[in-house]
Amino acid sequence: MGCAEPWRYSNSAIDKLIAKAPHTADDAARRKILIHAEELACDDVAIIPLQIQNNIWATGAKLTYARGIDETPRLFDEAGAVGGQ
Repeated sequence: MGCAEPWRYSNSAIDKLIAKAPHTADDAARRKILIHAEELACDDVAIIPLQIQNNIWATGAKLTYARGIDETPRLFDEAGAVGGQ
């Protein structure tokens, strides 16, 4: 996959599936293609997660999200009131 893959891993079957997926209009068929590519990759190599994000947040238009250095979420509403701790 070129410069996006610095570890020099190569599998032509996976490359073909990844190239085919964007040209597949049917969502279910595209999903099957990408799942198959992922299965092939997992069968070939070990995956070692280097980071697991344990908190993922979403806010709405009336909330502002601020994260402290300890990643404690702090949500502010339009009036500036703090919540969400």
